[in-house]
Amino acid sequence: MMKFLWGLLVGAFLGAIGTMWYVKNNMDQSVAEPIAVDNELPDDFSVFYEAFHKDSIYQINHVLFPLQGLPAYADSITMAEGTYRFEKADWTMHKEFQDADGQFKREFKILGDGFIVEQIRDKQNGIGMQRRFAKRGPEWYLIYYAEINFVGKG
Repeated sequence: MMKFLWGLLVGAFLGAIGTMWYVKNNMDQSVAEPIAVDNELPDDFSVFYEAFHKDSIYQINHVLFPLQGLPAYADSITMAEGTYRFEKADWTMHKEFQDADGQFKREFKILGDGFIVEQIRDKQNGIGMQRRFAKRGPEWYLIYYAEINFVGKG
């Protein structure tokens, strides 16, 4: 019984690592125009989103550091505390995402004037990431980032 449980844990771990590798290696490919849930994305957000993924200086200037979020595979304590922050010195540039084989689902949700949530998740296992963007004055900013974690199927 113990060997079975260890095998199950190792299998789940390897599957999660494979999914993380796939997402990371596909974040740098070009992508079609993003599609919003409920409404079309604002034109100025689409312009921001494209520049955000193509220009590292623009990106670093449009992230509110220290950035609230979650590290990859966060444990329940880290999630409950809500105190994790990404620092500017450790930032890895985000690139546009393309899902050539349809394994992932990406959604943009407009939650109000000047607030958009992007979620990308694996359709099979519910592992994914989330980013939140907000408009402050005339500019859009990344205000929250949760790396690869269980986000639920759907």
